Amino acid sequence: MKWVALGIAATFAAIPRTADACGGGNYCGEGEPLPDFIGLRDVAVPADAALVIEHGVGSDVEAWSLGVVVRDGGGVAVPGRLQHRPGFSEIFWRPDTPWTSGARVRVDLSIELEPAAGIYPQCGPLAVSIDVDIVEPLGDRPAPRVDVIETVRVRTEDVLEARVCCDGALPVRSEFPGPGYGCTNEVQINHVDGACVIGRGQRMLDVQYRVGESPGIDVDDYLVRLVPDDGPDSIGGSGSSVTARLVSPMCGRLEVLELGVGVVHSAEVCHGADLAEPLGPADLDVADDLAEQCAGEPYVCEVTDEAWDARRCRAWGAGPDSPHLPAPMPPGATPPFADGAGCSITPMDVDRSPGLLPLLLVLHRRPRRRP
Repeated sequence: MKWVALGIAATFAAIPRTADACGGGNYCGEGEPLPDFIGLRDVAVPADAALVIEHGVGSDVEAWSLGVVVRDGGGVAVPGRLQHRPGFSEIFWRPDTPWTSGARVRVDLSIELEPAAGIYPQCGPLAVSIDVDIVEPLGDRPAPRVDVIETVRVRTEDVLEARVCCDGALPVRSEFPGPGYGCTNEVQINHVDGACVIGRGQRMLDVQYRVGESPGIDVDDYLVRLVPDDGPDSIGGSGSSVTARLVSPMCGRLEVLELGVGVVHSAEVCHGADLAEPLGPADLDVADDLAEQCAGEPYVCEVTDEAWDARRCRAWGAGPDSPHLPAPMPPGATPPFADGAGCSITPMDVDRSPGLLPLLLVLHRRPRRRP
């Protein structure tokens, strides 16, 4: 499918930021050089391109505003405007009249920071001055080629409902506070006797888009993002590649921003609908693992109050209408049997199949199975 050129017309004023409640660093600490926070991508800019402004302001500030002053060799201010394409990280400054090849300009950049609720009051204005040489124009360049790599994998789910156990194992889910205020709690699933394996996972599709090397193309001159049709948030926008992890089929719009020139190439894409096995919940082949670890027959139990309910267990593989089994016990044990805490199982990823698809002006699909 052909690229569609999209113009950049949004004027940049401020980008909202939110404070990081868990493990956020102080991006305004003393002793860190200002160019780490704000700068230009290039100090040699083609006459038909814009200044590409890079920033390193972290999530510890709620908002920031950017100021740009460009002066020619005589110290006279050059009129221009800021531009920002929503969803992409870089910001542009473009002169109202084209640059002149061979000229040198001085660029003064500044950021006004608003500390997050006073947590880091030392965050103040940041400023840097950079000399920029204007070089020969880029001229017309070919549309970028985007390689699309698909990888199907099954990710195991370390949840009570995904386990298959034997020989008296009755898993229990425990939750512990995280390492800091506002952090996600840590979860463990444990059992005492017997053995358990994870028998269910999610079949997922990883789709990576990356700008490919080709004559006249520098991959670092492009930013890639994906805009799903059924979601408000885009993926990527800060580098020349992006990976989407899908648990269901997806269609959307792929956008490739050409830095400096400010052109966005786009194409409609769809993934995941024509796979040999559908995305979503997937039963794993764990028969050999169970045969190796179990003395008795494997079973599954319903979950009650963050634990397996010993009164509601069924043989592994039996339907939901099958009769309940007696309460599971270790081999040789006699009732009553009490469960408790023990070892845990760690989830793992299993790669299944990759594919390579070149995307130029037309998107072609040539899936390739991984041996």
